[in-house]
Amino acid sequence: MRVSSTNFITDESGAFRNALNLQEERAEGLAPDVTLHCPVCGARAVLKDSRAIYGVFHGFVWACPNLAICDTYVGCHRNSHSPLGTLADAPTRRARGRAHRLFDSIWKSGRLSRKDAYRLLQQKMGLSERDAHIAKFTLSQCNKLCDIFMGEF
Repeated sequence: MRVSSTNFITDESGAFRNALNLQEERAEGLAPDVTLHCPVCGARAVLKDSRAIYGVFHGFVWACPNLAICDTYVGCHRNSHSPLGTLADAPTRRARGRAHRLFDSIWKSGRLSRKDAYRLLQQKMGLSERDAHIAKFTLSQCNKLCDIFMGEF
């Protein structure tokens, strides 16, 4: 298989296929066990090329099929279709960014190790190790994290 400069791929049979379509076809079968739902409308999320969100390819995103209305999505881990967290609307995405900047500054400054910072996060917020990921947080959890850690540090 080779990619041409026009974003088309020639497969073994010599047929041309749009590279974006090929990526999406491959993606359909790579994450069959992932089930995410939109927190706004409840619809089951679909895997999309990130160009649908950002205009350029940064991998894949899980998005609400009603993206134009709900504006909820979450990115995927690099070279994967595994979601980084849960679908979020714009206010929640901004809050997650703010919470991450604050939380990461604590362990990146050396005040705590990364591991100890996450242990403290679990303890202060009453979360399991599995749930102590800012990419899974709701807006209120992000605000709680900021309140707790701004007062501590």
